[in-house]
Amino acid sequence: MKQIKCRTCRKMVSSKAKRCQYCGTLLKMPILGIVIVFALILFVIGIIVIGMLQSG
Repeated sequence: MKQIKCRTCRKMVSSKAKRCQYCGTLLKMPILGIVIVFALILFVIGIIVIGMLQSG
């Protein structure tokens, strides 16, 4: 079984674990979470661009 370092506490944990067994940090962000974050970023950028186009 492959082991990885937790990005928070730097201890070695299983690569299959969802959370660090020592500090509880999420080791892998779910795909849905990544999609939601990306969509929110695009939404905010779109609002900024539209605001700039309407004011100029």
